[in-house]
Amino acid sequence: MEMRKLTITAFVIAFLACAGWAIAEPGWDSLGAALAALAAALASHFLGREKAPSGQQQHVENGGVGIQAGRDLQVRDVKQGK
Repeated sequence: MEMRKLTITAFVIAFLACAGWAIAEPGWDSLGAALAALAAALASHFLGREKAPSGQQQHVENGGVGIQAGRDLQVRDVKQGK
């Protein structure tokens, strides 16, 4: 089982345990724990998705210096100016 699915499963189990606690002993602490576990389960599902990397392009004139910040820099197409 991959790590993302394992994490989601653990958070869902935690939510079910907290929901059971909230039913057995109603109170602010058990309700807060159930809501926090639900938020963690939803966040791990929606925020854990991997996105396709976006390509970056940069055009620099002769004698110029191009600097890009962000992900790891890879130089693929080096085109000399006119």
